[in-house]
Amino acid sequence: MIRLGMHADNWRTLSGGYMAALDSAAKYKLDHMEFGMIDGQYFIPGNGYEPSLALRQNPLEIRRLCEARGLKVSQIDASYPMMGFDGAVYGVQYVQQSITFCPRIGLSQGGHH
Repeated sequence: MIRLGMHADNWRTLSGGYMAALDSAAKYKLDHMEFGMIDGQYFIPGNGYEPSLALRQNPLEIRRLCEARGLKVSQIDASYPMMGFDGAVYGVQYVQQSITFCPRIGLSQGGHH
């Protein structure tokens, strides 16, 4: 059976946050959500205009928000260009933190559900 989902990043062009993406997914009876991950915070998410999740957010809260709408997290988008100095300094730590976020949001360690 095919199950439909979407990436919350679709709301970036609409200046929408992840809550708008969740509500839309529930409205259209989708099954899954994918979230982009950011390492840190800045003022745009604080104003509700960023559809990505911060690694410092409470993953259990996000999981509850999804479950309340009948959604499961299909995967997280935690990619970083690994080649070069920045990949070694920032990318490895970012991906490691993202992997530990997975089970708390309802994903297995591999990011697959």
